[in-house]
Amino acid sequence: MAATATLLAVLAAAGCSGGSSGGGSSSTASHRTNPGTSSGEPAPPQTSTSSSATATSPSSSATPSSSGTAAGAPGVPDAARQHTEAGAVAFARHYWDTVNKTAVEPKVDVLEKLATDSCKTCRNFAETVRSNVQDGQKFSGPEGKILESEWRANAVWMKIEPMDVDLIDADTGAVVKHYPKDPVYIWVIDLRWTAAGWRVNSMQVADSSSW
Repeated sequence: MAATATLLAVLAAAGCSGGSSGGGSSSTASHRTNPGTSSGEPAPPQTSTSSSATATSPSSSATPSSSGTAAGAPGVPDAARQHTEAGAVAFARHYWDTVNKTAVEPKVDVLEKLATDSCKTCRNFAETVRSNVQDGQKFSGPEGKILESEWRANAVWMKIEPMDVDLIDADTGAVVKHYPKDPVYIWVIDLRWTAAGWRVNSMQVADSSSW
């Protein structure tokens, strides 16, 4: 069975990977593979300079305005509704906070409202939540701590530290699977500005030396 870390690393979802190679129950859908190889997203820019553009930048995040707001999805804080670079960073942080929240309190149709249909990584995160709801499972705590975040190269760059966490039975608390703490990941998060505010359009993992 494929291994490694926490929700930071992207699901090898059945629709993308052909399913699990092991026996076990459907709860094994929550195992992770290396996010740099399994997300299905385009490769991120390998740069630390703010002047370089992303190689796959299709989004209107490239030119945030100096002001302006829009109605966001339910629960989006005011700071994350701004069509500015700071607003984009706030929204990306809100998205990751929601990934953590739905890991501990799984609920469908929450993450989906914060992303475009183009974000394959986002779909995998949402599928993890859906699988956990179906199987009556949840994670024992937040899976990734945001260490740093900034606007760079027309995207939000975010350094996240995976946490030591268990996948548990929601009723009994019995441990289904343990995920040890992993090395820090750097996400490059491309956002799209829509009539309803920011949405995550793609997420890729950058080389750690690019920060």
